[in-house]
Amino acid sequence: MIMTLQDERTNQGLRAPEEVLSSADMNGAWATRHSFARTMLRRAAARKWAITRTRLDLDAEARGTAVYTVNAEGRQLSFIAFCRTLEESERTDRVIADAWDVTAALIEGNLTPEREAEPAA
Repeated sequence: MIMTLQDERTNQGLRAPEEVLSSADMNGAWATRHSFARTMLRRAAARKWAITRTRLDLDAEARGTAVYTVNAEGRQLSFIAFCRTLEESERTDRVIADAWDVTAALIEGNLTPEREAEPAA
């Protein structure tokens, strides 16, 4: 089964990749009502995706790992977030960075120890 985020309201002709993926444009991109994350969250709410907290291993300063299981219209997804404290020298206001307070991944299927290790690296 293939699941897409397109429906009758969002099914528009697609532009060529080189037109939408230029690095100059992506550096200045802002989220819009058409952005993937917003579209996905609207669909999740409208179609009542079931989200279950599977694991929450955080210390008193909210450092650690959070894992959620998502039943998305019969498809199993896993969401994992790694939270850490950055040194002041690691902080930047740019999206393009070497380190982040939170790193997360939405993974199709069940989260195995091997798959969990990939985004943590």
